[in-house]
Amino acid sequence: MKYAVLLPIVALCVFATIPGHAQTLTVIHAFAGGSDGAFPFTGMSTDGRGNLYGTTTAGGKKGCTSDQGCGTVFKLTRSGTNFVLKTIYQFQGNTDGWEPFARVVFARDGSLYGTTQYGGNQPPKTLGYGTIFKLTPPTSDCHAPCWWTHTVLYRFTGGSDGANPGVGDLIFDAAGNIFGTTEAGGLVENSCAQLAGPGCGVVFELSPSNNGWTEQVLYSFTGGLDGDLPIGSVVFDPKGNLLGTASEGGTSGYGTAFQLIPSTSGWREKSLHSFTLNSDGGYPAASLSFDRAAEVFYGTTSSSLSQSGGGTVFQLSPSAKGYAFQTVSLLPGTDDPSSTVAERSGNIYGTTPAGGTGFGDVYELIQNAGVWTFISLHDFTAGDDGWSPDGNVLVDSNGNVYGTTSFAGQYSDGVIFEITP
Repeated sequence: MKYAVLLPIVALCVFATIPGHAQTLTVIHAFAGGSDGAFPFTGMSTDGRGNLYGTTTAGGKKGCTSDQGCGTVFKLTRSGTNFVLKTIYQFQGNTDGWEPFARVVFARDGSLYGTTQYGGNQPPKTLGYGTIFKLTPPTSDCHAPCWWTHTVLYRFTGGSDGANPGVGDLIFDAAGNIFGTTEAGGLVENSCAQLAGPGCGVVFELSPSNNGWTEQVLYSFTGGLDGDLPIGSVVFDPKGNLLGTASEGGTSGYGTAFQLIPSTSGWREKSLHSFTLNSDGGYPAASLSFDRAAEVFYGTTSSSLSQSGGGTVFQLSPSAKGYAFQTVSLLPGTDDPSSTVAERSGNIYGTTPAGGTGFGDVYELIQNAGVWTFISLHDFTAGDDGWSPDGNVLVDSNGNVYGTTSFAGQYSDGVIFEITP
């Protein structure tokens, strides 16, 4: 399908690169591909007490749907100067799902919620269309193994309800309803079919109902000007609208930033920006993050045609017409995706899975008087420090940065790292 090219109005901030400050990276766990898991594709969440929680896309139970294991959920606890990893759930690869690509996140009830990309209801000769699950902590202290109680809240069918959740987090409203995206499925079955299911992807809501959960599709993408393949999550803005990105489609085919506005007749989709692959970048594959102090949203694109050769970091700022798009920074390095950004004190933190010397890096963007300065905190070597940091990073109150790499490390199955200033 051909699209008319729309040249966006992009205000590009001044960009500079300076050598990284003195940083120390420590590997606090190297995955071994066994019960601890393998290949963590996304970052981690915290319970506010210093414990970290995450997922691995493989490892865990052997002999399940995947020969390498169906994935795990883990808890990482600090013990003195060290960290101890405990697996709290191993996916079985059947109706419980397999291959959790996204983070697990806490809700107000103290349980963890997440998605699997495959599994659930598995028709013959298919991988399954994914699940939404809940992990409830044990009621008393326990020692390894310390299993949490797993409950499937919803199994996608691959039809109009959606198929194959991506790397986006689940989010919650004040009433406890769950919102998220799937990469495929929906009402439109056309050439933008993804993975195991047809369709262009959906934004969904999951609501408690009669001791169970009911799914409602808020929007089905068409693969046209609205975009398709929403890999990242949606996020609420201060007015109760949902914002997100689709990694393909739009006026030029390089993805869109969109807004869903609630009304008495349903949710209305509004395109905020169509990416052109020029200075604005293209193929936004990560979730947006919100800077509450500045009331702006930040996101990333996977690539651009700029001289830097890397992706971009952009922001969406409130305006009279909704949100104004602005490119914050062109990322240096190779043409590769960059992960979700995180903000702390007005700074932006992020990762690139193939930047730096080619094996990925963790970076910080510091703003001063409208000038954004790029600092590489660590360039990975594909050795014991890992390779390909695909997910978000966490930054604690002391400025320590925590994240994962999908590959390499001592056992070649990925690592969890800490970067200390």
